[in-house]
Amino acid sequence: KYHDDEPPELVFLETVLADAVESSTRRVKIFEPIVDDLLNQIGTDEDFSNSVLHQMAPLKDQLQSFDMFVAQAYECLKRLLNDDEEMLNMLLTEQEEARKTGVPVDFERHTQVEMILGVYARQFSVVQQEANFLLSRIKSKQEFLELELDLYRNRLIRMDVDLAIMGVATGITTSVAGFFGMNLVSGLEDSHAAF
Repeated sequence: KYHDDEPPELVFLETVLADAVESSTRRVKIFEPIVDDLLNQIGTDEDFSNSVLHQMAPLKDQLQSFDMFVAQAYECLKRLLNDDEEMLNMLLTEQEEARKTGVPVDFERHTQVEMILGVYARQFSVVQQEANFLLSRIKSKQEFLELELDLYRNRLIRMDVDLAIMGVATGITTSVAGFFGMNLVSGLEDSHAAF
């Protein structure tokens, strides 16, 4: 993996980047079964418990925090990749030799740093896409649950309206019956057809 002629700062850089990518990849692999299990619990239970829903918010927050970390690392590498001068300055050993001898470092030497940064930028991009996929699964499940709750709420409102209509109808009929049931003289009390 490492060449004997690689400057120690590039070996160090590659080691740090490899460790960061490996750590991020492991973390995504840890999140995957947790997200799968949570979404399966919600998907299979018709009457899922509140504890499952309360687990979703912290998990989503942790995933978003992780996604921000990976996005920042990826953006940092992209900025470095777009700045040839900075990549050239990362060759500390060669810069020191150039300072001693007074001969500038060959500008094309930045390609060695560019290759290392490019490889790990792509790997961070893949990790970020995986984290975004997990986040989108959680968000879509949340939206689905919100729709289900809206439908349930609408059914309750409809039932409430139906009960109110029945109450008003019952009130009107009892009012009419009560009015005629009073001891009032209206002429209908003598009719044989009315009662």
